Amino acid sequence: MKYWPTLILTLLPLRLPAQIQGDMTTYRSIERIYSQQSAERDTSRLMIMTFPADSDTFYVDRVRFGAFIRDTTATVKLDTQNIPVYPSGAVTDQFYLEPGWNSYTFIIDGKKGRDSLSFRLFRREAVPQLPATPTIISEDGQSPETDRFYYTPEVITVRMVASPGGKAQFKIPHLTSGYLPMQELPRENTGGKTGVYEGTYRIQPGDRCQRQKVKFYLKGMDGRSRKMKSPGRITVFDRRQPLVLETVEDNTLIYYSPNGEIMTELQAGFLLEGLSRTGRWWKVRLSPQQEGYVSRNSVNQVPDGRAIPKYLAYGITTEVDSDWVHLEFHLSGKAIYRLSQNDDPQSVTIRFFNTRFQDEWSRYPESDSLIQNYFWQQNGSDMDFTVILNSDQQWGFKGRYEGNLFRLSLRKPPIISRDRPFENLIIALDAGHGGKHKGALGSTGLMEKDVNLVYTKFLAAMLDSAGARVILTRDRDTTMFLRPRAEIAAENRAHIMVWMHNNSTGWTRHPDEAVGTSTYYTHLQGWPFARATYPHLLDLGLEPEGRVHRAYFMTRQTDFVVFLVEGAFLSNPRDEMWLMKDAHLKLLARAVLLGLNDRLMELAK
Repeated sequence: MKYWPTLILTLLPLRLPAQIQGDMTTYRSIERIYSQQSAERDTSRLMIMTFPADSDTFYVDRVRFGAFIRDTTATVKLDTQNIPVYPSGAVTDQFYLEPGWNSYTFIIDGKKGRDSLSFRLFRREAVPQLPATPTIISEDGQSPETDRFYYTPEVITVRMVASPGGKAQFKIPHLTSGYLPMQELPRENTGGKTGVYEGTYRIQPGDRCQRQKVKFYLKGMDGRSRKMKSPGRITVFDRRQPLVLETVEDNTLIYYSPNGEIMTELQAGFLLEGLSRTGRWWKVRLSPQQEGYVSRNSVNQVPDGRAIPKYLAYGITTEVDSDWVHLEFHLSGKAIYRLSQNDDPQSVTIRFFNTRFQDEWSRYPESDSLIQNYFWQQNGSDMDFTVILNSDQQWGFKGRYEGNLFRLSLRKPPIISRDRPFENLIIALDAGHGGKHKGALGSTGLMEKDVNLVYTKFLAAMLDSAGARVILTRDRDTTMFLRPRAEIAAENRAHIMVWMHNNSTGWTRHPDEAVGTSTYYTHLQGWPFARATYPHLLDLGLEPEGRVHRAYFMTRQTDFVVFLVEGAFLSNPRDEMWLMKDAHLKLLARAVLLGLNDRLMELAK
């Protein structure tokens, strides 16, 4: 049985507490905002193109477009194709692009007569699929594309795109002894393309070369031979000492692969071994068992002679305050670390890279029930320390060095009662985008930043009525970057942050294909709230887009529980019409409220 506080089910009236009212004169109604935006449009044209812009350049063969027309009884043709006009005035479909310039003409027939709108877009040609004969090596798709630098024995991988079915080789002057073989990759590894050849060379001790282009050679199926040089150059240093890098800024991100998943986030002052550099990325070694990638702007090279330390851990002490339990690790230096959560059982694990326990002793907190147990284990050169929690829900975790002392902080759970589950909670609401950052744009010109703020304020009023203390990271149309939003939530000791957004599809998908609602999370502590909210969003009649794991900046914050709500797709004309109604945005806010309530009632004592 579910216990619903009476106020939670009430949609109207909506009361905003004084501290979160903001500029409600302008932003109390999405219908008013949209009406004002429509009145400001150019009335001399029957149709106004919203996106893309005239003369834009794309690398794809199709691009969605959006436009607005006031006369919804008018007919619209793109060249000879009839384009539907939605009741909102949205006109949306796709442009199909050939390589080079593409010209389009819209013809609009309405009550005010006939109008035309001409448009041009440019498509750059991607690397083509080459025929088996005649034998060709493409000028595009060669790797290395940019200069590479190797500072330790590594495997060099090179690629070329050419006619399929040939015999391919490569050499690197002053490095390889003649040509080495390359293999044509199977289609499943190349996105369905043939003629992608790959070769490798393992750097040997004593190898060195300076700014050498890779020389490719191909003998095709027609018996003809072709040669090509790579655009990027390779340099191999014959180093007798490790290349040591030091992080120079807080919030330095270490990735598993370039632009891939984030492994950990470090402060300034950590030492890494540099292995190689390509473009803006350093490949680094965190320990003999773990490599990663870091932006070259985040690190500086340390003068030769500095060693990468091996660290020792001497023991753990604990401290407790009103909000957090702190575990303090005494180490010989600033070992690189990675934090992760587990839910079976509820626990937090910290891995210290290149670290061993020297003298293991651990002191449990004197008076706290959050920690059930903890233990450590050695994994090769790295040390894992796991804390088992007495809790069905984790409420926050963070780690930071103070000198050589590392502090792992675990958030205490709030008291949740069945009668008033929100009463002891601090909930931060972040209306995505704002000011110069418009977010997604509907075909009619409806801006995500406005929709987000309106339904965020509706939810704020409902949460306030239910007894929560509500924090708004922005309460008006102002430009804000992401980090200050997270800092506002942390400084106000938020237990939960809801990141309030609406969605948009990419340029290449048809606007009708992407539709519906979704929730997102990164850390396991956000998953139960994302899970509980999603069914209530579906109850509104929105199509299912899914519950999604993804590492956005805001959702990877760990000081509090955080999850993302994507209400609907502004790029979809039907979803856009749904978002134009204040009544629907109140229902959207109420769905989030009910999701929060469901999860809290699962945790209530």
